[in-house]
Amino acid sequence: MTNTIVTSMLVLGGAAILSALTGITTLVAALIVSLGVIIYTFFDGLKATFFADYVNTAFIFIVVLIFVISI
Repeated sequence: MTNTIVTSMLVLGGAAILSALTGITTLVAALIVSLGVIIYTFFDGLKATFFADYVNTAFIFIVVLIFVISI
């Protein structure tokens, strides 16, 4: 049950950001986010999940370092 709630929160958050950046409706943005995850996981499997986590973590660390250095 918790995994379902967290997954829906992540999809809705991504859809809200995509909707705010592009102006498309939240429903279409949620579909695009979901299809994107399904497609890259279908083709690359678990490796794609680990790669996506690594890239997201690296991006977060770079942003944090930029803020720390600028402050």
